Amino acid sequence: MDDLISQYKSTSDNDIKYMILRQLGQMQVPVDDLRRLVSEILIVTLLEEPDMELVNLVSFQTYVTIAIQFYDDPIMLSSVILRPLIYQESDKLLLVRIQTVRNILKGLIAKRGTRQQPSTSTNNSLDVMHDEDQLVPRFVYIMKNHSFDGGIQMVLNETLPMLLQLYYDGKSELLPNVTAIEILELFNSDETLDAVKDAIVNETVLCMDHRIMPDVLIVVKLCLLKSMVRVWYQFDLVIDDLFEKFIIPTLKKDNFEHILMTLEIMHSLAPFFTINSMLTGQKRVSPNIIELVKESLVSVSEIILRLYKNEHSIINSGNSNDDDILSMEGADGDEVVDIDQQEYLAELESNSGEQDDEILFEDDASHDSFTIDEANENFTHFKEIIRYITLLLTEIRVPLNQKYDTLIARLVKEHNLLFKRQVSSDEIWESNLTQVGCMGTLVSLDSVYNKLSKSNSLESFNENDVVFTIHETLLSTNELSVLQLILEILDQLTTKEYSQMVCIKDSLSEVLMWFLPLFKPNKLFIKTLKVGNMKQKIDEGTPLRVMLYTVLLKCANRMNYKASCEVLKQATKYGLKDRDDGIREKQALSLIRNIIEHHYTTFLGIDEEWYRSEIVDGLLKMAEKLGFDSPSASLLLSLVRKFPPRIQD
Repeated sequence: MDDLISQYKSTSDNDIKYMILRQLGQMQVPVDDLRRLVSEILIVTLLEEPDMELVNLVSFQTYVTIAIQFYDDPIMLSSVILRPLIYQESDKLLLVRIQTVRNILKGLIAKRGTRQQPSTSTNNSLDVMHDEDQLVPRFVYIMKNHSFDGGIQMVLNETLPMLLQLYYDGKSELLPNVTAIEILELFNSDETLDAVKDAIVNETVLCMDHRIMPDVLIVVKLCLLKSMVRVWYQFDLVIDDLFEKFIIPTLKKDNFEHILMTLEIMHSLAPFFTINSMLTGQKRVSPNIIELVKESLVSVSEIILRLYKNEHSIINSGNSNDDDILSMEGADGDEVVDIDQQEYLAELESNSGEQDDEILFEDDASHDSFTIDEANENFTHFKEIIRYITLLLTEIRVPLNQKYDTLIARLVKEHNLLFKRQVSSDEIWESNLTQVGCMGTLVSLDSVYNKLSKSNSLESFNENDVVFTIHETLLSTNELSVLQLILEILDQLTTKEYSQMVCIKDSLSEVLMWFLPLFKPNKLFIKTLKVGNMKQKIDEGTPLRVMLYTVLLKCANRMNYKASCEVLKQATKYGLKDRDDGIREKQALSLIRNIIEHHYTTFLGIDEEWYRSEIVDGLLKMAEKLGFDSPSASLLLSLVRKFPPRIQD
């Protein structure tokens, strides 16, 4: 290594330099030589070499391959490799330096695995490093305090999300509060964020401490908030204030673009007003806020439908020869024949007189007349507003009453004319559903099993009767063979062929919760055998529990939140200490992992305290009982490290 460094520094022949740089990129660099190699060859070439071919070789290949060699040495990677690129006294060749940082980060993330989008999961394979050298704050300082042309700015924007991934995860390592706020301030404007800026904002919200969200919301603008709420669970401490002071007032304004963005924000935050907490049994959003949300959605619906009718008439009158306007396209590009639309508009016209003046925007100017240009500008907004309002109402539900009946019917009809995804009014109304399994006729379970085994349908059996019989039998028997038969029937009913049965598709979670008592080994199934002077206990219920875990593993991602939590709690309490090795070390652990992975962000946003006390503490206690050095305990500890509760003071 010393000879190569000396030879490189002493030659002026670019061909020789090129060969040496290629050779350095293919060598295993000793730790003791790394600092000298970076400072005397790599940095000097990037900052002082006039030959761009050599500069690009270092930036895109040599520096990157050397950095990846120190993948498992965070100190050398940060202090020796990355720090000299980010910390320089001047902005000399900043583009080349940041470009090199970007290339290194791409290589590291490609090797270690990338973090998935937080809107779907925070599952990732990155073990973040501690930012002891304050590289991210320094990088943000460069972005904040300098003006750059488009090329440099683009590279800076591309690099920052990867730098955040390397050092922060919002779990073990939190982004400094000041730095998080500075990053968000950079993109807090009235302009919609492009994909690169959106990635920065998402990584920032993912990595920051959710306890600073009250300070962030004081100055946040709508476009930035729309991007931020993709990491919805970070808003758990401010959700009521966010709705009361920001979202609901915006819905009362007459800016249709802002209304649409607000509805998109509400959809991202839907878990807060659709999922009941395991701890309280209530939604995270307070009941009075939920009622205000319902009223606001209904009010906006009424106004939008009226204005949409007016604008559609204007567009048709001004574009009478334009087939593309007269035949509207749905969301999926499906053309909708305008005959139904015109019939509907005629119906609206006949019913509109008594409705038009009931509800107005706070600062409503006259919207009864638009120019053709204005109508065209708002037309797309109106269609999307109708789509989002319908979607939100199916999630939040409104009470069935005469006041809303006509309006909801209008909304649903308009939505179904515009979009391929069809809805019905019943999906919007609140309803007291009959509990599954409470009514029906008892049937022979043996006959049901035989029919399922030999054919692809239940044929003469009514599915409600089958589910009713399962429910009643579970309540009345502890006979092992009968319970085994029921689970075998359920195993078949939850396969692809039968998963569309109404009782299974709509009530699967409720049905599965009937089987929760089977997690606990039943003493009635434990037999004692005598062999000479020896006694041996045999648990005849083990195959039953194996089948239970088999069914639940198959349905793990199809259960609703409540059922998933109840199953997770039982698997943690009983499965991890089951006497059967296959259940304890494989099935129970797989079920626990699957449920946590699927619902982790919901735990953080809705039930972090419950998740910490019921699940994480249970996993840690079991790891301690097994012995922290045992393989089984290591798997449990790994799961906790991967999906921890957020940091507490």
